[in-house]
Amino acid sequence: NLNRAYLRIACNKNAKRGRQSFIMLLGHASCAKFAPDIASQISDPNVAGHAIDTLYKMKCPDFVKDIEPFTNDKMTWIRNKAKQYINKYGNG
Repeated sequence: NLNRAYLRIACNKNAKRGRQSFIMLLGHASCAKFAPDIASQISDPNVAGHAIDTLYKMKCPDFVKDIEPFTNDKMTWIRNKAKQYINKYGNG
């Protein structure tokens, strides 16, 4: 299906920053089954913020420990996305 094709591109590290839009395309609750794959991209600075935002939009609360370090990121928008995620899922 189309979402699996997006996921293949989103997880292809050779695509570097070109993956950002493909990660964002998966930002729906119906794509939550792909959350572990998206979470595995958080360590890549090319797409970290996009992955955090997508996990938030997927409504996946399972990645608090992975996202918490980004609440101190040097990039303001990434820091804010991480705080948004932690505020919603971190207290459970």
